[in-house]
Amino acid sequence: PNANSCWNPGGGSGGSVWIDSAGTVTGAGTISVVGGRGCNGGAGGGGGRVAIYYSGAIPTVTVNTNGGDSNAAHYGGSGTYIRKLHSDPYAEVVVNNAGLGGSNESTLGKTVITGLSFATMTFATITVQNSGHLYFSSTTAPLASTTALLLTTNGQFEAASGALLEVLGTTTWTGGMIVDSGGTSIPISETT
Repeated sequence: PNANSCWNPGGGSGGSVWIDSAGTVTGAGTISVVGGRGCNGGAGGGGGRVAIYYSGAIPTVTVNTNGGDSNAAHYGGSGTYIRKLHSDPYAEVVVNNAGLGGSNESTLGKTVITGLSFATMTFATITVQNSGHLYFSSTTAPLASTTALLLTTNGQFEAASGALLEVLGTTTWTGGMIVDSGGTSIPISETT
């Protein structure tokens, strides 16, 4: 959708892009899967998903997965940017809502992750930034682990009752927040 258009009552979601490259993904371009704008009391649409699997250097393109804005301050939740080097066992996950909503947690849309009841999700790193709000749902009691959790620039992490995130490395917390909704986050070490 065109992020500058105004949809009544709410904006549409951002869609998805999947790139699976045997080489390096480079360039000065931008990949955008931004949610549509909400008007007349409607909420912004949720951001989309970008997944880049690559074999060379870390991708240099700019990726925008933020939710749509809203003239009623009901911002769409960020989508996800998944980046994975083919030779690495786990992917990096970024939740970045481009600052929509600032630090007002009541206006932020959530990026919801639900797990599989029979499997553990494992990530290399999880970064939540720029008013992104990552929410582990309890509907299937997700269990996840990561080597690093980074919360910065009003990034929020929340785990519902029954959900568990085990941080095997470090939790870096610089300007974000952890919301207690009855779930569990187990940091092995913490940097604040």
